[in-house]
Amino acid sequence: MQIKLFLALVLPMVVLFGLFVNTSSALSSSEWRAGHIIDDSIFFNANALGTADTQSFLNAKVPNCDTNGSQPSGRAGYATRADWGRANNQPPPYTCLKDYRQDVSGVTADSYCSAIAGGNKSAAEIINDVSKACGVNPMSLIVTLQKEQSLVTDEWPWTTQYRSATGFGCPDTANCDATYYGFFNQVYYAARQFKLYIKNPSLYNFEYGRTGNVQYNPIGGCGSSPVYMETQATAGLYNYTPYQPNSAALNNLYGTGDSCSSYGNRNFWRTFNDWFGSTISDAFTIANTTHPDGTLVKTFGLPEVYMIIDGKRYHVPNIDTFNSHGFSWSEVRQATAPDRDLQINGSLTFRGGTLIKGKNNPEVYVLRCMDTFCVKDWISSIDVFSGLGFGFIDVLELPQSQVDSTYEKKITSSDVHLQDQLVLDRSSGKVYLIADGAKNWVPSLQIFDAKHFKWSKVEDAKPGDLALPTGPDVSFPEGALLRANGDNAVYAINHYRSLNGSSTGSEKRHITSAKTFSGLSYKPNDVFVIDASYTAAYTTGATIAE
Repeated sequence: MQIKLFLALVLPMVVLFGLFVNTSSALSSSEWRAGHIIDDSIFFNANALGTADTQSFLNAKVPNCDTNGSQPSGRAGYATRADWGRANNQPPPYTCLKDYRQDVSGVTADSYCSAIAGGNKSAAEIINDVSKACGVNPMSLIVTLQKEQSLVTDEWPWTTQYRSATGFGCPDTANCDATYYGFFNQVYYAARQFKLYIKNPSLYNFEYGRTGNVQYNPIGGCGSSPVYMETQATAGLYNYTPYQPNSAALNNLYGTGDSCSSYGNRNFWRTFNDWFGSTISDAFTIANTTHPDGTLVKTFGLPEVYMIIDGKRYHVPNIDTFNSHGFSWSEVRQATAPDRDLQINGSLTFRGGTLIKGKNNPEVYVLRCMDTFCVKDWISSIDVFSGLGFGFIDVLELPQSQVDSTYEKKITSSDVHLQDQLVLDRSSGKVYLIADGAKNWVPSLQIFDAKHFKWSKVEDAKPGDLALPTGPDVSFPEGALLRANGDNAVYAINHYRSLNGSSTGSEKRHITSAKTFSGLSYKPNDVFVIDASYTAAYTTGATIAE
């Protein structure tokens, strides 16, 4: 039974040095979205505040602390707060959060948070040290302290409030675990827990990009409803406090509902909005469909990047491989739940044409690559190397063990450029890709850019290059987004092969709605706008829809 009445008073936003957003109107229950309590970009923004900003905010919330408990208690038979506190084994003096300090022993780094140094620290310093170490917005931690124990606005907090400040280790059905007592422990383990939810999603009830049944109250008879977890932070909040507000709690947003109401996630959302502005930075909602082939995807909070090829995931194993393809981080999309269900089928290899050498030997090799394997050809002399337009700045040095294998062939001439090199015919102005023993015209700047080609890699064509047979024009890569000039329909390009391997081709797949487009984390500037005759030339494949 809660002895002290914790008043969750939500005050108008105080604007401090322009740092915090002042909401111009009261929050409405109609704005509540059970599956999208807060954006990941907001909840996990560890740089939102500094220590001084946090201290200023705490100061503003409680300008005057009732240290001695001299104010009226509001309790019959107890004249002052101090009288009521003594009756509950909580005598003065009382220390407000803005004035709180603690000796911190420090923690070492682990898989979820970096190390935190020890020392005597203020509450603001603890909040910001933990925020930076664990990658959680200090605003998120401040709001959690308020929704769990009203610590931010309390003028005479009890020691029990600091003991269980964020409610960590305090299940609804049992006493709090003393292992996690203390303000630092509470802030640290709460922030760290949200990173555990990211790295071990299958261990918890609610997972980003999936639907979970969320109760309205610990009392089972109060019911539940399915909620699609649109953000990682939302899934984390439900794992931390596994209840959603019912209609009664939402209809009385700043008060109490009925016997089946719960308030934790409602109060987190309400308080964050009132104190720091909207919890939603844009209209992004993660889509419930796979990305098209040729897309780079990454699960929020995890380092691994994959490329989707033929409906499977291929791991991009390191930054050298990533860079060899000319990828940029802006191309990496948030993985949807169906993406995460795709089989991992190996690792992506280097891009064809990548130059490598071992750390211990001078020999330089050029790679010819498919998606998952490469062969190397030895460039036999410096004259051949230079004659092909290569420079040593282009050579990637690898551990010798990765290079020590038999080469496929020896390159002894620079009369013709190699597989995957780009050449310019100055007489026609055409750029060709050398591939499969032919010269292949790159017919547009959009295709040049979509293929991640670089002008610095284009060499003057040699007579031997121009004497090669003409192959098919270079086309847009898989996953490229196209829109015909004057048309709003957006398509993703897919290259297909028939089941018996007898035919190949390319098709366009219509992304059927703006919601799906944004839910796949695409932006308008990701789309290449081309002539309508070009999109018309593609056959139409399966739509991309939820």
